[in-house]
Amino acid sequence: MEETIIKNKIMPYLRMGCGDPLVLIHGLGGIKENWNKQFVLSEHYELIIPDLRGHGENLTLDGITINNFAKDILSLLNELNIQKAHICGLSMGGTVTQEIYRRP
Repeated sequence: MEETIIKNKIMPYLRMGCGDPLVLIHGLGGIKENWNKQFVLSEHYELIIPDLRGHGENLTLDGITINNFAKDILSLLNELNIQKAHICGLSMGGTVTQEIYRRP
């Protein structure tokens, strides 16, 4: 597991593989490890799999909103110097994905 500081908050994430970046966003109550059956995708993609605020190892409890989840993902990609990525979300993660794509 890796982690980075985003706006004074720690964001834990998994990063593995090589190829085009692919962000996997878990659903409500989920954690980054819920994607373990998709780790095989790391043979073709660089997987970036975060724990959203209030989930898994992410202990940040303030500002839990879809908007902030989307901002956090975009900040993580910026921190990792990733300009372009595929993004996949499950359940609530799909809503976060839509919010990311909705942004200018």
